[in-house]
Formats: sequence, structure tokens, C-alpha cells
Amino acid sequence: MKNLSFHQLRSLEAQAALVRGKMLHRIILLAALAYVTTASAQEPKSIKTVKVIQPLNDTALYEVKDDGTVMIDWNEVEAFAARKTNPILLPQAQVMLAIRDGRWKPMNHTQ
Repeated sequence: MKNLSFHQLRSLEAQAALVRGKMLHRIILLAALAYVTTASAQEPKSIKTVKVIQPLNDTALYEVKDDGTVMIDWNEVEAFAARKTNPILLPQAQVMLAIRDGRWKPMNHTQ
């Protein structure tokens, strides 16, 4: 076995410590990656599907006559807009009220 000087011995110890530090760093990184991978691989949360069925004859906000005249039931439109319980007719009622009350603006698609 070769005799090493004090400085050579210190240099080898420093290199060994550096290698141990790099290995420890890699082990920590791999453990973190393994944790993240297993955490993201869990079962996805269930999503509740709601089927909305809207009868056509029960709650008509408007009626289009054969001659093209549109008959609007404003009482029904205002009731649906106020209740906010019907996800199908609510946006339609809000648009109709906005047009009636002059609170609408054309969309600018050139921007």
C-alpha cells in the first residue's frame, strides 16, 4: 500500500465527502420523485353527472308563430331570471331581459 501525504489524504477525504453528498442528494431526489409519482397515481375523484331534462311545453318563454311573429311571455322570463333555478332557461331569460331593457352590446370580434 502506498503511503499518502497528509494533504493527499485530506484531498481524498474531501472527494469522498463530495461523492457521499452527491449520492445523498440523488437519493433524496429519487425519494421525492417516487412520492410525487405515487401521490399523483391515486384514484381520481369521482364526478357526479347530472342529467338536465327540460320539458318543451311546460316552460316556454316564447313562441314563434307560423308568420314569424315571436310571442314572448315576459312574466315567465322575469320569473326564470329571478329564480335562477333552471340552468337551461336562465341564460336565455337573462339575454331576453337584457335585450328588452337595452343592456346589451354587440360583440367586437376584430380585437
